[in-house]
Amino acid sequence: MAVKTDWNLPPKIIALSNADTWHKAVREWHLVDIEILDPGEFDECLCGHRPIRELCHIANHENGNKTIVGNHCIEKFDKDDPGHEVFGDTTKAFQAAKRIFADPTASANEALIALAKQQGVFTSDNAMFYLDIWRKRNLSDAQESYKNRLNHKLLYQMILSKRVAYQRLKLDPERGTAGPKLIQYAFGQGVLRDKDRDFYMQIWERGHGTLSDGQAKYKAGLNGRIIAQLKTQLDT
Repeated sequence: MAVKTDWNLPPKIIALSNADTWHKAVREWHLVDIEILDPGEFDECLCGHRPIRELCHIANHENGNKTIVGNHCIEKFDKDDPGHEVFGDTTKAFQAAKRIFADPTASANEALIALAKQQGVFTSDNAMFYLDIWRKRNLSDAQESYKNRLNHKLLYQMILSKRVAYQRLKLDPERGTAGPKLIQYAFGQGVLRDKDRDFYMQIWERGHGTLSDGQAKYKAGLNGRIIAQLKTQLDT
């Protein structure tokens, strides 16, 4: 099947692949993560289109290459090779991700739940629970609380960029959380030490009220350090 000549992505994907044709090269790639940027942020698709705010991080399982493509380009991978679905229903996953980005109490959909399980953000039990309740209008207090905890994982492990996570942390440095992306970035920048990172990765998804006084104070101190020392890189 011929590839449209007005689409710039195929030759760039081929250049990053072991295969030398589009339809073979596509099969070397898999989705690693999705991410939504704030209105003040933007990135560029591998095809050259910019600005984009809905990012698909993809990796080549043959040679380890990684790149970013936009949500619209990711659809064309499967549309151009309908007999071999590579990225699944990424568009629907983004639809739910955008709802949760705007409203952390909104519901995920089947596509986002499946992606979260695939990426290890959700356990099988997490996914099973969410699939059972995502269409229900009336949840018990326990179900609502559990769903919101899972949305918290979706936000901070998948949906939010480190810059957006930083901006949200600034709104509540005492009780807020950095989340894995920002924690790892702060560690890479030398803001957090090994023991700081290990502590934070263990407690980041726990509510403030479930921490001991010592843990809450330690976390707030790390938040203050992250906010102060990453200002140049992440403040807008």
